[in-house]
Amino acid sequence: MVRRSALVACAAALGIAGVAGCGGSGGADLTKDRTPDQILKDAQGAAAGQSQFRVTIEGSARGVVSTRSARTPAILIRTLGGGIRANGQGTVNGDDATLDFDASLASLPSVQGNVTKVGGRVFVGLLGSDYRVALPEDRVREAHPALLPSGLLTWITSPRVEGRETVDGTETVRMTGQVDLDVVSRDALNVLSRVETGTVRPDDIRRSIPELRRGLTRRSVEMWIGTRDLLPRRVVVTLGLRGRITAFPEISRADVTFDTRFDDYGKSVTIAEPATNRTLDLDSLGSILG
Repeated sequence: MVRRSALVACAAALGIAGVAGCGGSGGADLTKDRTPDQILKDAQGAAAGQSQFRVTIEGSARGVVSTRSARTPAILIRTLGGGIRANGQGTVNGDDATLDFDASLASLPSVQGNVTKVGGRVFVGLLGSDYRVALPEDRVREAHPALLPSGLLTWITSPRVEGRETVDGTETVRMTGQVDLDVVSRDALNVLSRVETGTVRPDDIRRSIPELRRGLTRRSVEMWIGTRDLLPRRVVVTLGLRGRITAFPEISRADVTFDTRFDDYGKSVTIAEPATNRTLDLDSLGSILG
């Protein structure tokens, strides 16, 4: 059994866990004379056709743990109370992905490491050592990193065109919108239902979905779509949760922001498994980090 203390780490590892050529070259402006909804729909289709790209992620999270219990991991309390900031860069090749990250957890020293998914296995590199994460291979295979760009775009509703900007040398149309509560709730349910836990029951998950919908009081999105290929180049999501949800009753407030950039679409990469005989149980991750 993987307990709730492993849930956030598991989701992060698997979430690295979605049509046109590379942008920045010649070609017509494919966003011209299209409505914002048409641009978003076309961008979803273009991104769904991509399986190889580079991704850069910057994120931060801060929350309030108002109720503590024996099932609340100390590292979760420190992380949410003091906040976490992280950034990473990696590559995706279909269902395989690797990401180097640098994370600062509350008052703890920053931690550098790597997460790699190859087939049905996930590996974590921490403090100079590589570990295979003890997760069921069939569950790991359900994570599809290549769906990340298109998946993020499905979170967006009520898009508006704000102007034109250049992102990493690529001409884009900048758009804003809101996070679609139905889609986010559905995705959250899918993630939770795939992780066997000792303290989160199916009924808890079902009750949490409407609570999550009501509690997400901040849910803004910015996106930059390539004008010549309709591929997403950058997506920034800001979420603010107010109020408790049944699956995580200790958390009464959380603010999350993540900024994701995509480039090198179509560039071939090879992702190999790290050579290691060590196995990491996610319940012991807190003791490794200190």
